[in-house]
Amino acid sequence: MIYLYLENQILMDYQKFIKLFLKEEIKEYSNEVYKKPLVSVVVLTHNHYPFISSCLENILNQQTHFEFEILLADDDSQDGTKELCLSYAKKHPAKIRFFPHKKSNNIKIEKLNTGIFNALYSFYEARGQYIAYCDGDDFWTDKYKLEKQVKFLEENKSYVLCYHEVKYLKSNNEVAEIEPIRKDLSSLELIQIIRQPLMNTVCFRNLLTNYPVEITKVLNADNFFVSILGKYGGGKFLENIKPSIYRIHQGGIWSMISEEEKFIHKIKTFKSLASYYRNHNPKISLYFAQKTNTYYKSLIYRHFIKKEYKKALIKFVEYLNFQGFKILSI
Repeated sequence: MIYLYLENQILMDYQKFIKLFLKEEIKEYSNEVYKKPLVSVVVLTHNHYPFISSCLENILNQQTHFEFEILLADDDSQDGTKELCLSYAKKHPAKIRFFPHKKSNNIKIEKLNTGIFNALYSFYEARGQYIAYCDGDDFWTDKYKLEKQVKFLEENKSYVLCYHEVKYLKSNNEVAEIEPIRKDLSSLELIQIIRQPLMNTVCFRNLLTNYPVEITKVLNADNFFVSILGKYGGGKFLENIKPSIYRIHQGGIWSMISEEEKFIHKIKTFKSLASYYRNHNPKISLYFAQKTNTYYKSLIYRHFIKKEYKKALIKFVEYLNFQGFKILSI
């Protein structure tokens, strides 16, 4: 098969990223955070007023023998979250770097607002040797989480990241029956994102200074990110850390879109990964091209079963174009 790949192939350092996407200046709130922390904790938030205090308190309560910073990045919340974040930044100037982001900088995908600009900006700004992550509506339950994860990574240089147990909490406070990953993942398994540890359980080495522009084109940017990290080592499951809590609620982007849209976004993610790896690892590029094919076929079949023949035809033409037949779109 001949696959038609995307042609972006642009690697973005911080300056390139700013040139491409910054429309309005971001002013970091005044702070006294140590300039060389060992760990940067990235917290992204948008309209998380009922949850953000729990998230921040559990991070601030981490017991470590090293310095860590909290990069608290609010994506123009309109429910009081921004103001609550500011109050935390004022109360904890030695720990929190607060970034009130502007709506104008938001990167949209299929008309959906995303946290991609927010996330990438935070990763570029992170000063630690390691980065941990937690969305503002989630929280950690182990006050030694960072201590345990950093200790492991310091002693095991062949691993690029480590992660731990997670529980999924429904809006009614019931625990959802979703099986988490309880095994180590090889470098190849991370690259291929066959299974991916949830980001709020992960601590990883701060190795990336350049990001492919393709990562800004997909809703599943975390898939892309973990795949790139996989080039630098494997992932270790640490069973001695209490689970983090991931909230399932209607405010999340992924939970708000339909199953059909999820298929479409997965296709775009695999296409973009196929494009990225074309010049870096042709074998992996082919793997993601084949994954794209599988999702196309599943989506086309889904449309036929539901008698959505026009949608099926449109996706079939897209599928043929991806194979390199260059058929005009319908």
